[in-house]
Parts: sequence; C-alpha cells; structure tokens
Amino acid sequence: MTVKVPSLPYKFKTFHAIIFWIILTVPFLEEFVFRLVLRYNSVFAGKINRQKWDQYFPYLVYITSISFGLVHVSNYYNDSAIFYALLPLILLSQLSGGFVLSYIRVRINFYYGFIYHALWNFTAVIIIPAIFLLFSGSIEEHTKSYNLRIEEQILFHQNQTQKFSNDIRDNKIYKIEAEQFYLQDILDMVYGKNQFYVEEYLININFSSKGGVTKDEFKEILEKEYALK
Repeated sequence: MTVKVPSLPYKFKTFHAIIFWIILTVPFLEEFVFRLVLRYNSVFAGKINRQKWDQYFPYLVYITSISFGLVHVSNYYNDSAIFYALLPLILLSQLSGGFVLSYIRVRINFYYGFIYHALWNFTAVIIIPAIFLLFSGSIEEHTKSYNLRIEEQILFHQNQTQKFSNDIRDNKIYKIEAEQFYLQDILDMVYGKNQFYVEEYLININFSSKGGVTKDEFKEILEKEYALK
C-alpha cells in the first residue's frame, strides 16, 4: 500500500518560503536537535565525568546520525517489503550526511555544521532541480488523438495567476489546462481524491483532444512520464 503524503500548500513553494523554511529553519532545528549534544560541556559535566563521556561518545554519534537519517524516511515512504529491504540504501545520503555533520560539529563548531546543512539543502532543493529542468526541457507529445505539453516548475510564482480549466464529458477528457498546479491536485480534480498518488510536481499543463480520450487513456498518457500509484 502506498501512503499518500499531502502536497505542500503552494505558499511554501515560493522562493522566499523555501529559503526561510527549508534552507534556514529546518537545518538549524535539525542541527540543534541532533548535533548540539555532541560536545562535552558544563551541562554534561555536572552529570557525567569526561572519561565516561568519551566511552559513550561513539554510541551517541551513531544514535544521533541514524536517527537523523530515519527522520527523513517520510521523504520516500512507501509501505512495501521492497522499500523496507532497500531502506539503508534509500537513506544512504541522509545517513552519511549525518556522520559528516557530526564530524563538522565536533571538529569545528555548531554554526559551520548549520551552514553546511543549509548549503546542502539549497543544492538539493534549488540547484539540482534547476539543472535537471534546464537540460530536460518541457514534455511534448502530438498525435492524431491529442496534443500535450507539460512544463515543470521548481517554484510557485505569487505574481502569476494560478489557473485551471477542463472539458470532461461522458467520462472523456477533451481539455485540461492548468498553470502552477501540483500534478497531484490535478489528478484529484479529474479522478477524485485519493484515487492515485504521484510525487510532488508543480506543473503547467496544456492537454487537448478533439475526439476526447477516456480517463484511463489519459492516465496511460501521464504514465509515460510520471509514476502514478
């Protein structure tokens, strides 16, 4: 069974929101929770001596780093046997990142770890998707039955109007036009809530068909590019 994760509200996909929440706030909170304890200080000095601290310290690093990785399981969660079997591989980036950040915290200080974490998130959320979209371009397909154009976006632009229109009659789709909508929300409007699940793609879509296509056919068209579950 696939567990559907609700799409983020559109206001959280703006540039300023991503910078504030994903690039700054989340890394700071995660570093505070998982890495602040990785240095012996006056708080620990009153409860445990330095020799015992040094004995337990390696276990503390493993516990906090693995916990950090597991916290990110919701980014990929799928309730299947294969998912659980591949979980260490799926979380390899977060698990290894936890150990790297622990090293920075111990060898340098908390703030360098936060800066590294913030830059990592910026690269993952902004830079890599931008490069991918730059080289992949838009999705276009023109056949005798229909015309389709999809443009993916990284950010939601508040100064641009969000639009949605459709022509669906007798279980046939003749037109779907949307600007700045999650693909998931479009699926919900066409098929009903919780019928299908797809990863979080913010798109512009222009689909038209003179003779119309069935909803099943439209789903097959989308599945050429997206994994619908």
